[in-house]
Order: sequence, then structure tokens, then C-alpha cells
Amino acid sequence: MNYETLRFVTSAPTLVVIPNAVYQSAAIANLTATGQAAQVPFYNQLFSIYNNARGASAATPYNGTTYANAFEGNPKDNLVEQLVTARLDDKLGPNDKWDYGVQLAFVDPINAAFNAKSAQPTYEGQLVETHFFSPNLVNQFNFSTLWYATPFVNSNPTAAAALIPYTALYREE
Repeated sequence: MNYETLRFVTSAPTLVVIPNAVYQSAAIANLTATGQAAQVPFYNQLFSIYNNARGASAATPYNGTTYANAFEGNPKDNLVEQLVTARLDDKLGPNDKWDYGVQLAFVDPINAAFNAKSAQPTYEGQLVETHFFSPNLVNQFNFSTLWYATPFVNSNPTAAAALIPYTALYREE
């Protein structure tokens, strides 16, 4: 029987483009001028997420634009992969393996509350029986099965919902 655990930190540098202060002010002014002032709190909350992203304070104008800034995001998340391998030598089969771990689906460079992970378990088994009738006549039976799933889910939906409440997207008419 063998049990292995791998623990690692992901870090994939990525260019992050966010709206700058000029754009944010213009958007709020436009909402107010077009009679959509009820949407201002939602946009203020959204802009706050951008402005508080790790690295946003070091952002510089993006490609000479007047509406966006950019910075290199280095999102990090801890992942664990576990592998259990078992072997039973009773002429039942050479290997029974279980692989269960969490794979990264997306690490958000703006806010970790929007990270997504995928527990991707793989269960497989094999049964092999070989029967020798004579030196020239052999029969072998192979049975194997495999189960695999890839549910991609937000790592922390409560934190994501707290940043942008679902009800903030809609207003009563």
C-alpha cells in the first residue's frame, strides 16, 4: 500500500487590466446623468474590488489608454493532490488505484474570492484472471472499470457573494 500527498502553491503571472480613476468617475457620472443613480452603489462596490486587488496600487496606464491601468498579477492558491495505490497479490489483479485531488480551474488575479477549483476524483480498478489449460492453451479474463468527475466550483462562494451581493445586480422597478 502506498500513500502520497503533494502540496504546492500555484502562481501563474498574468496581465491584469482594470478601470482607472478617470473611467470610474465617468461611469458614475454617466449613471447619475442617465437616471440610473440606483446602480451607483453596485458600481462603487465593483470598483472597490478592482482598486483593492493585490497589485492594483502599482498599476500603470495600459498601452497609453486614458481609461485603464494594468499590473502583473501573481495569484496564489494552495493545492493538495493525494494518491493512494494498493496492490493485492492474490491473482486478483496487479493494481488498484485511487487518485483524488483538487485541480486548479481558475485563480483570479483581482480577488481570491472568485477562485475556482475542481475536485477531480478518479477511481479505477482492474481484475485479471489467467487460467492455463495447457502449455499451448491459455484463457485470460480482464475486467476493468473507471469513474472520473470534474465538477468546477467557486472555492469560496460565500466570500464572492459578500463582495457583490446577487441582489445588487437587480433593482425593483
